[in-house]
Amino acid sequence: MRACTAEEFTALRTIIDRISPIPDVEWQYASQFLVAEDFAGGAFLQRAGDNPQASFVIVEGAVRIYYLSRGGREYNQAFLCEGQIAASMRSVIGGIPSKFFIQAMRPTRTILLRRDSVLKLYDRNDCWNRLGRVSAEGALIGLESRQAMTFESLEERYRTFLDEYKDFPYRIPNYQIASYLGITDVALSRLRRRMNLV
Repeated sequence: MRACTAEEFTALRTIIDRISPIPDVEWQYASQFLVAEDFAGGAFLQRAGDNPQASFVIVEGAVRIYYLSRGGREYNQAFLCEGQIAASMRSVIGGIPSKFFIQAMRPTRTILLRRDSVLKLYDRNDCWNRLGRVSAEGALIGLESRQAMTFESLEERYRTFLDEYKDFPYRIPNYQIASYLGITDVALSRLRRRMNLV
């Protein structure tokens, strides 16, 4: 871990203020709590079984969130990039070991929002509580959307994926997409041919 650069601090402000605006004086106070961490492509921000005490704000790069089945098969849950927050909320909030992995898909820079620091901010000013509420609402909407996909046909799930990630700035390999959809690479290739997307 290291101190945030001025560029990273500005990027964080832009990301957070888009979610819920924070006054300058609050940012000045919050700056004392901020640290950055860099991850090489393939490195883990968090592993299943970890008990993380921080969320990761992605300043540059991309990560994937995935689970392992009992048989060791990977199931991608989400892909996140600049301007998004990666975290196991049940771990950060509840102190429960994480059930999933967060892995950098390419070199990734993050700013850590540690739970103890966030709690101090919540106690200090309602603007931070509002940020927490709006962030939680966004996470719940995302979870509901992901759950709704389980009732869709494979073609509908793939179209939902394409729509959801159409603005993702990095190429997601087909085998990672197949894992997200819960199918094999071969099944995805067949689906793409059937949909004339090859």
